Amino acid sequence: MSRNSRKTLCRLSGKRRFRDHLEAMKAIRRADCTRKAAAEDGVPCRRRERRCYECEQCKGWHLTSWVDALTPPRPMQAEPAATPADHASSAIGVRWLG
Repeated sequence: MSRNSRKTLCRLSGKRRFRDHLEAMKAIRRADCTRKAAAEDGVPCRRRERRCYECEQCKGWHLTSWVDALTPPRPMQAEPAATPADHASSAIGVRWLG
């Protein structure tokens, strides 16, 4: 059985269901490593999971980006788009074609 075929979802939340706390914590660790690698490579990363919690409905464990039960995650910051003026100031003598 492949790893992907064992993924189950919670019927109530639609989130990925982990069978126990240890499995959920391993997933949190993978997300941490993914974020760290992306930061080192200078690329954006959408992995925001910070903690896990037990679901009363499915009796499994889910991941969340919420730091605690009362504090929602900070919004992701979009990278500003480059403008012709940005390029002109950093490359004097280069004509912007766009």
